[in-house]
Amino acid sequence: MRMLAIPLLLLLLLSLFRVQATDEVVQSVNNGGFEEGLKGWASFSYCRQLPLDGAVTSYRSYSGRHSLFTECGTGGEHCFGVGGGARQQLLLSNASNLRLSYWIYLFGVQANAWAEIALITDFQFSQNKKTIVYYAAWADNIPIYQDFPLPRMSSKYISNVLLYDLAFDKWNHVERDLTADFEKAFPEVDPLTVQNITITLLAVTFQRLSLTSKGAFWDDVHLTYNRTPVSAPPPINSPEQLTQRPTRTDQKDSAAVSATAENSGTSSIMLIVIVVALSTVGAFLLERKRSGSSSGRNPAPAIYWEAPHLEQYLDLSSISVPQLMQNFLASVFLAVLVFFPFLLWSKIVKISQTMMPYMIPLNNAMTRFVAGIPITG
Repeated sequence: MRMLAIPLLLLLLLSLFRVQATDEVVQSVNNGGFEEGLKGWASFSYCRQLPLDGAVTSYRSYSGRHSLFTECGTGGEHCFGVGGGARQQLLLSNASNLRLSYWIYLFGVQANAWAEIALITDFQFSQNKKTIVYYAAWADNIPIYQDFPLPRMSSKYISNVLLYDLAFDKWNHVERDLTADFEKAFPEVDPLTVQNITITLLAVTFQRLSLTSKGAFWDDVHLTYNRTPVSAPPPINSPEQLTQRPTRTDQKDSAAVSATAENSGTSSIMLIVIVVALSTVGAFLLERKRSGSSSGRNPAPAIYWEAPHLEQYLDLSSISVPQLMQNFLASVFLAVLVFFPFLLWSKIVKISQTMMPYMIPLNNAMTRFVAGIPITG
């Protein structure tokens, strides 16, 4: 057993390595360093009455020459908050191992009073949406949006993560395992079902009058994931496609079908031999009984294997050949009636084996229908 366990363990490790090697690492953020301006991003203002869109600047950057500048405004008597930012939607495909990374430079929010700066990730799947908010600065008694929970709280659809220990007036690197955060916040949802993610970089203030400028610079925003290949569903083969070169599995299946057919044929031959043998014995018994009755002799005794009656029973001198044939045919008819269900069953087995390739598409279609998989092709 130990000798067998070592090769099996090596095979398992090799298979895991092969699966991991086939995963494709995808960098999904377009222009995360803002070196091409706002290409790939859509800037916006928190309050339409006071436009303060996120803007690309060369004033400060972590790498390259540019970064995104988001500023908390002031005033806004008719607005819930004043500020702005930029967002980008990322399409996903069989995404696993999501990782988020970015650099942020905070200024003017040392006391975290009346200002909130955050990176918001919206996960879209089917007709639902889940959100994770990564707060770099926050006010305890004000949500970043009116329908969001307070920063220190979470809800069924929104999870808040407070990023402590971020320094002010210097660049901070933030790296998150997005898949782990999502699974922890929403364990009822499979991350592989996420169809797209929207990343929002936002700075907003809820203070009517501020004497200091508050905001953040953002640079090198990256979101990577592994595109895991998904096993294709069983192909729906038409009868014309059955001439493809068989695989080992197909050869095994064909051998099994051939063995079953061979066994079925052998069983049919054995049944025929049994029918003929029983018919011959039955015809002989009937004719022996008839001839014994017509000659005035006692018919063959019931226990005819006893030695005193065996010679009398095997006396063939009075047997009529035509009557023997008639009795033989009658015995065949009776034997066929008895064994016909078995013969019919063997034929049904053969027909089902012949029709099996034609039933596979129907079986696959029914399986997909029950599983809720769209039937295409």
